[in-house]
Amino acid sequence: MTFDQHAYGSARFATAAEIRAAGLFGSRGPEFGHLGRQFLRHWNGGGARVTGGSGSGKSSQILLPAILGAPEARFVVLDFKNGEISRIIEPHCALAGIPFYSIDPYGVTDLPNQRVSLLSHLTPGSAMLVPDSQRFWRALLPDSGGDGRFFDQTGRRFGDAITRMDVALQGSTSFTALYSLMLLARADFNAFLRIPEQASDRLPPDVLATCAEMRAMYDDAARTFESVMAGLTNSLAFMADPNLQATLVDDSLADAPLSVIADPEPGPVIVSLILPDELLEVLAPMVRAFISAIRTAKKARPDAPPVHLLIDEAARMGRFEELAKMVAVDRAAGIVPWLFYQDDGQIARNLGPTGKATLEANAALMLDLGGGIRDYETARARSETLGHRTLAMADPLTQTRARAQAQELRRRLVLEGADPLEIGPKLWQLDYEANHRTLMRKALMEPEELLSLPADRMLVQARGYRLRPFLAGKRPYFTQARFAGRFFPNPNEDQDLGTVRIATRWGMRRRRIVEAPLPDRLQHLPQYAGGLRPFRHVEGFAPAP
Repeated sequence: MTFDQHAYGSARFATAAEIRAAGLFGSRGPEFGHLGRQFLRHWNGGGARVTGGSGSGKSSQILLPAILGAPEARFVVLDFKNGEISRIIEPHCALAGIPFYSIDPYGVTDLPNQRVSLLSHLTPGSAMLVPDSQRFWRALLPDSGGDGRFFDQTGRRFGDAITRMDVALQGSTSFTALYSLMLLARADFNAFLRIPEQASDRLPPDVLATCAEMRAMYDDAARTFESVMAGLTNSLAFMADPNLQATLVDDSLADAPLSVIADPEPGPVIVSLILPDELLEVLAPMVRAFISAIRTAKKARPDAPPVHLLIDEAARMGRFEELAKMVAVDRAAGIVPWLFYQDDGQIARNLGPTGKATLEANAALMLDLGGGIRDYETARARSETLGHRTLAMADPLTQTRARAQAQELRRRLVLEGADPLEIGPKLWQLDYEANHRTLMRKALMEPEELLSLPADRMLVQARGYRLRPFLAGKRPYFTQARFAGRFFPNPNEDQDLGTVRIATRWGMRRRRIVEAPLPDRLQHLPQYAGGLRPFRHVEGFAPAP
């Protein structure tokens, strides 16, 4: 390859041999599509960004095949679409013997609601207490921008001080305890202040200093104090819901520690947070705190197997710049975020003005789903990212004219005795023109090509594997015979939830969902609540006893 050959760019698609050499056809990691008959797997621990509009197959063609095709992996799933993913993968967890912890405070599914302590890592003896508490409040109360920056920053400092005060005095803390302290501070601030005053010998100096600052602001700038405390209380307002009070508990009441996802012993685990779709924006602070707690638990045990965070509808959690940091710096800790967006505009709103650049600079894998690229700005951005190639185009008019002139000169040379020294250089020039090909700049994929990409295709940019981009196939999990018996009906798509359609060698067939005695080897799995919950499986695909 020379500059003359590629004067306007050397962009091209990766070859199958290059993809194979990068290890994407291996057996490790979750699946994300196929190339011919070979399945593609994401194994190197880097983050992934998936872009596709509604109905483009983010769940059925990417997320669910990733889970069903990697029974050895660990996943944290944010399930906000009527418990769709959690309901579908239940037989998969039974067949593979996977512990499945469902956090379902509103009873969206019939899975057990596991009570959890998201703040179990905040303990007096923790060397990371201060940064962990500050990270927790940054997730609960992110910068709102503009004139509210002062109130956000002050609110986070006050929240951090109250949190560490409760940890120092009680030995731990919880969402309920923090919410009660916030309400006390707003209802009777003097009563609240008596807590640090009476226990001043047990509190860190910076916590006492912050409490003194709160007292000064309360006395001298009551309206400012009220605004700061209003922001704090609003960030925990979801704890007024009895459902969440019963779910987000302290360590003594938790059904399982959140650290199960970071157990250093090998083995698969799935944790699913199930919330009603219509409450997602209201509960966004809690969801951000949940993700932050998962991150903290895993960073404490980097030796544990990697955890794949499948974060669908990431943009609906509001401003959450920590997601970009997870992609940028958490690979060594074994945290693999999969961020699902509908377009690039959502990324900017979710991750801030520099978030998109940070995400694209650090994501090991970026998928743009065919049928889901619908706005021109996103398509244009992808086209520019892919780069340009140099095309050599023949110019028939120039070439035909040059051949005709060369033929005339040869006639003059042979029949009229023209001077060869005069004719020779002209013939050389005309021969060059007759064979010359004009170099042109052409995008590897034009925006219009991306907008019309077929629904069973996707654009893959696997920069973390040092690969050029390529086009791959994607297909729904329910059309693949290898997943037969591993999924239940989709509650959002199937009207008959008593049967499920599976792919067989004779085409699509329907099988009943049957209830049976719980096998002894599955008794310990949390999804069956010690045998108190009915065990069901797809007819003909019962797990071994």
